[in-house]
Amino acid sequence: MRIGEFNIRLITDGRFWLDGGSMFGIVPRNFWSRLVECDEQNRMPLALNCLLIETPDKRILFDTGIGTNTSPKFNRIYKVADVKGMRYRIEEVGLKVEDIDMVIFSHLHFDHVDGAVDVVDGTPAPVFPDAEYIVQAGEWHHARDTNEFTAGGYSDFSFEALERTGRLRLIEGDAEVIPGVKVHVTGGHTAHHQMVIIESKGEKAACFADLIPMPAHLPLPYIMALDEYPLQTLESKRRLLRQAADERWLCFFDHECDAPFGRVCEKEGRFAIS
Repeated sequence: MRIGEFNIRLITDGRFWLDGGSMFGIVPRNFWSRLVECDEQNRMPLALNCLLIETPDKRILFDTGIGTNTSPKFNRIYKVADVKGMRYRIEEVGLKVEDIDMVIFSHLHFDHVDGAVDVVDGTPAPVFPDAEYIVQAGEWHHARDTNEFTAGGYSDFSFEALERTGRLRLIEGDAEVIPGVKVHVTGGHTAHHQMVIIESKGEKAACFADLIPMPAHLPLPYIMALDEYPLQTLESKRRLLRQAADERWLCFFDHECDAPFGRVCEKEGRFAIS
């Protein structure tokens, strides 16, 4: 897809399944079950969608999925399917991993970061050898100091390998990482969760990451039980969806399997995808 001078490509590396109730928090099952399918264990499918942003000068990847270094037990619990790894996916679109200049992480949960690292000769090593890796400093420190509530979302598999590159860039707050590509701290899902906003020639696109993982989460109270700060999620959604509708952003959804992008609009006081 073209946004001004930029090309945006959606790269999907399979899917995994999570408990449906945890994905919708306080919303009763008889409401959210109309929107998604569940298996016999009440798990619903989540795509592992990442964005490849190609500007005239840089190639940027936003998030990297789960990766291929999961255990059989992990794969059973999360029903991991069709994951081939980001090296395969990048080569699938005609590029090499050396072509990626920058990787931006929305946050450091295992399904967003572990695809950036593979095991080489028994040692975790970055998939993208020449890339700069960008994440909020607060998120980095939070991921290294978990508690009983947050620990399940993080894996320490990738962290040391990324740190060893010497190209880990910890930023604080909103930033324009290159002209036309901005990160915006939304909070909510984690305290320092960030999204990406792309602008070129008056056109805008965005990926909300886990602030709004699927179009099914467009209604304001449809907030994951996994969010650490749900009221912050609520206020960020209210503000950003209004802006997205007013400015006709092309929006991408990181966990949507069937319709992972569209333009936000408002119909009868509710946000929807057109």
